[in-house]
Amino acid sequence: MKKSVFVTLALCMLFSVAVAQQFEGVIEMQIKGQNQESSMPMKYMVKGDFVRTESQTPRGEFAMIMNMKERKMIMLMPQMNSYMERTIDSVAPPPEGSKKPEFTKTGKSEKILGYDCEQYVVKEDNWETEIWAAKGLGTFMRPRMGGPMGGGRGGMGRGGQTPAAWEEEIRAKGFFPLRTLTRNAEGKEEARMEVTKIEKKALDASLFKAPEGWQKMEMPMMGRPRN
Repeated sequence: MKKSVFVTLALCMLFSVAVAQQFEGVIEMQIKGQNQESSMPMKYMVKGDFVRTESQTPRGEFAMIMNMKERKMIMLMPQMNSYMERTIDSVAPPPEGSKKPEFTKTGKSEKILGYDCEQYVVKEDNWETEIWAAKGLGTFMRPRMGGPMGGGRGGMGRGGQTPAAWEEEIRAKGFFPLRTLTRNAEGKEEARMEVTKIEKKALDASLFKAPEGWQKMEMPMMGRPRN
């Protein structure tokens, strides 16, 4: 009996620690990509298995909701009171004959906004991405579909419409990047992301679903098979 009570208490303590380590709140960041004169602000909201991002782009307000458990994504278009749904992409396999990116932990550390960060460097082809990442901030997922972090070589890492190789590595290790810098073969900075504020707070569940009354639109095929 004593043993079972001890085991039960131990499991409860472990569960409490796990819950306490879950992050809920808002992470604000500044993102600058290739050929951008200035950085753009973005809000990254986390609640359980859900992530919502909000940003102002040259094309207007941009928002996206991601359900990490079900691997689903909702793209919100406030200007049209409409939204589109699709599945979240996985990392595309590298082209045949290409080298696997080198993912290295440098051993360097730095405290950013009160969080202990470890430095990682990813080398791929003629690009190098420096990543400072911390634990305890939930799942990191880079938005796509034309936002400031997707398309071209802007955003965090080399950009593109599928996740960068380092994203999967970071997620697998339970890290969230607080700063990333991407440089080309000449050492010139091509993209940068920096977290500027981290606020722990309860978020309303309504933030993580399409608003009532908005019209659901079909996602353009763009050469993809229908999900």
